[in-house]
Amino acid sequence: GKRQGFKSLLGLVFTCTVIVSLLVPALFAGFAPIPISILLVSVVTFVSFILVSGFSRKTYAAILGTICGISIAGLISIIVSYTANLSGVNMEGGEQLLNIAPDYNLKLNGLLFISILIASLGAVMDVSMSVSSSMHEILTIDPAIEKKKLFKSGLNVGKDITGTMSNTLILAFAGTSLPLIMMIWGYGMSLRQFINIPKIVIHIVQGLAGSMGIITSVPCTAFFA
Repeated sequence: GKRQGFKSLLGLVFTCTVIVSLLVPALFAGFAPIPISILLVSVVTFVSFILVSGFSRKTYAAILGTICGISIAGLISIIVSYTANLSGVNMEGGEQLLNIAPDYNLKLNGLLFISILIASLGAVMDVSMSVSSSMHEILTIDPAIEKKKLFKSGLNVGKDITGTMSNTLILAFAGTSLPLIMMIWGYGMSLRQFINIPKIVIHIVQGLAGSMGIITSVPCTAFFA
């Protein structure tokens, strides 16, 4: 990828550094999970896009579209986790964290929110930049195009992308949960039992919330672009 590939690599290193060196220590220091995760995800989004495409209108539109999409995904995760009585304890390794939480003033209630934000961020960023970049190219070829036509073109591009990216999230859930699904099938569980297993519910919420974030980011990005 030459210079562009190097910038992308820098963005990846920055993202991993933020998660390992800032997010995790902040959680163990007792910071509220939701505000700190929103702040750091916004920083990661801004820096990653600036590194990849520089300071430009298409970058700003992609950033705003991503923030909109991630906000919707996070909101859905909060609503579902509250109504379904889910928390970080129900996640993989959550019970182990429960044992050490008192020693670090660790708050587990927002971990599901954080996991969905992180899991959805890459896909939402991809969709937002694809829509914004496509609209930028259309405008470059036809500077006299009407705003309504440009907006509609952005939506049309987004329609094709959302289907494949939503599949990406659902297939990632199916891949990581395949042994668990096979075990449930082997025991002959009913659908009611299946959908009430906390880990299954969490993966479903992650897939649905991420998909809704992707879908929402398309009109938002097209509007800002």
